Amino acid sequence: MEVVEINQCIPAALGRRTGLFRSGSSLSPDAVRAIPLEDRWHLWIKEEENRRTSHAMSVLDHHIRLHAQITSVISKEELRIELPSHEDLWAAPSALAWSNTFQGPYFIPTLELPADTSAPAPHRRRAVDALLAFHWGKLALHCPVRDVMACVFGAIAEHHGSGGGEYGGCGGGHGGYGSRAEGKGDEGDQYGEHSACSLLTSNRRRARACVRHAAQAYGLLRTYRSAACSAPAVLLHAVAVLWLYARLEETGGGSDGCRGGGSAANEAVVCLDELDGMGGDAATALDFWVECGIGQPRLAGVGVLRTAAGRRRLLAEAETMCEAMGAWPTCWLYRRIFRRLGGVEGDGVV
Repeated sequence: MEVVEINQCIPAALGRRTGLFRSGSSLSPDAVRAIPLEDRWHLWIKEEENRRTSHAMSVLDHHIRLHAQITSVISKEELRIELPSHEDLWAAPSALAWSNTFQGPYFIPTLELPADTSAPAPHRRRAVDALLAFHWGKLALHCPVRDVMACVFGAIAEHHGSGGGEYGGCGGGHGGYGSRAEGKGDEGDQYGEHSACSLLTSNRRRARACVRHAAQAYGLLRTYRSAACSAPAVLLHAVAVLWLYARLEETGGGSDGCRGGGSAANEAVVCLDELDGMGGDAATALDFWVECGIGQPRLAGVGVLRTAAGRRRLLAEAETMCEAMGAWPTCWLYRRIFRRLGGVEGDGVV
């Protein structure tokens, strides 16, 4: 019991001594608004770190109190952390860290990067964060990360011979994705309603639009190396959508009727990257691909996604990007997911 009490009290004592449970800024809200925007967000980012840590300590204290039947040493009243208001969310360089669907007076209406390379850095960061939040919001709406990751984990589990549970069949390498997603009866219900396969096969145009959003979010993260705390989650979601769509296309589960039965080898390559340097012809070709599905989707530096080699390069690059974001603890888990998913594609030379 003494050991339990020590383990409970030491974190609480350290938290109080270091001011972890209260706002680190002694400034009033009006005084905070008077300081420069970037300095203001440095304060709030520190507050967010303190809030997360103090919440974890509070949960630990609650767990010890329940299981050891001793008194709690951290009260909810102690956890006083001031965080940004809704009006500040879109006005900050790191808006993605606080991204939500709020569209208030500070919402950035132009979802495009500044054409002038000499544009102020804070303005460019705000534009990048707004674009990332926009593309991520579209992915979350049309292809929820929970459903996509269920298929990803099913593919990994099946490849490693562990069955994959409810979603195990979704990762089959012999056309199992599409055939089960579009199947009838009980099996069709199981895989059609509870997996992303149906989301990417029932409406092909919407699926290609999701791939476009995923590719653009991936390109922004690759080009601008966002340090926002949501960046790893955006990366995981985007790569999972790109991988699953490409896998469906290769195995035949995502065959598109308006392709006209042409051979994939004879189709034109369509670049999915639509950033600053993308010309009008490339943008038109991408729009045409979203509408009709004619062409082979390709990422610069990765290659054609319908090939196993292209997907391996995508996963290897995503793993490297996660390593660069290593300050966030979730990156370690995401790197393992990308590495194990690469095993599904085989051990070919990238």
